[in-house]
Amino acid sequence: MAKHVFIDTNIFLNFYRYSNDDLEELKKISHLIKEKEIVLYITQQVVDEFNRNRDSAVTESYRKFDEIKVEQSFPYICKTYDEEYRNLRESIRIFSEAKNALSDKLVKDIRASTLKADEVVKAIFASGEIIQVDPKNLDKGILRYKLGNPPGKNNSYGDAINWEILLEKIPVAQDLYFITDDKDFKSQFDQNKFNSFLSDEWIGKKKSNVVFYNQLSVFFKENYPQIILREEETKNKLINALAVSTNFSTTHIIISLLSEYADFPANQILLLIEIAISNNQVYWIAEDDDVYSFFRNLIKGKIDLLDTDTFNKFLEHFKDKKIEESVANPIISDPDLNF
Repeated sequence: MAKHVFIDTNIFLNFYRYSNDDLEELKKISHLIKEKEIVLYITQQVVDEFNRNRDSAVTESYRKFDEIKVEQSFPYICKTYDEEYRNLRESIRIFSEAKNALSDKLVKDIRASTLKADEVVKAIFASGEIIQVDPKNLDKGILRYKLGNPPGKNNSYGDAINWEILLEKIPVAQDLYFITDDKDFKSQFDQNKFNSFLSDEWIGKKKSNVVFYNQLSVFFKENYPQIILREEETKNKLINALAVSTNFSTTHIIISLLSEYADFPANQILLLIEIAISNNQVYWIAEDDDVYSFFRNLIKGKIDLLDTDTFNKFLEHFKDKKIEESVANPIISDPDLNF
């Protein structure tokens, strides 16, 4: 029996964080749709949200690449070693040329929307039928939001519209496999659980359940194990290992391995921050350069993912070394986080 699946916009935007091998695996989603193993509900709202936010997601990844620099100046003492210094300068020249060549190709594909992630998302969208947003869906979504019922935030009705469409389109007694990393759909008590209001509403109206996932890799592992997102699984294993780290040496090793990855989706960021403030084998060495740099870079530009209490707990251990402890409001007074 086909599974009825909804993949939220934020999950599609995460495709720009996947490796080449993982993107190859994601192509299999189109095959599952064509073979009618899954019925994927793709709303025009999701397509529009993806197109609106695609440039922002790509820009974030490109900026991280562009910020990679190699020191160009060296003290005179290095120059006394003629051969080694020439080799070093030549290596820097080769690196710079290779980086510029890669940058040119990246910019070209970004502008043309021909990145591999672009192609995979387009193929998935083309594999299913796009559900248009009609006035009835819009009105119901707006009313839901104004009544204060989830999902939704900041005068945005998109999540509410998608939910109303799913309530209308999915057959009664048919479970919904719902994949999102949006906290508006999650339980406030447990971010790994679906929002209880929405779950109760679904059970009452559809006589079935919402099977919730905040990662595609977990959805595949439980339902289609032939699709393996190896890099995501590796990151998850490292994060789980960090959570149970029992000594500083292990913490440093895991941080070193995690530092090899430039991008983390929201759910992984939240897990890592929770570990940073709960495992004393992490926060007791928060001022060590590798640990400090990893976590400060992790949340740079991502402050909106954290509630105020969590962020303040984080800053108790990872506050800016230049900021005095007497600062009354660290959230406002911390310039390096770009929030």
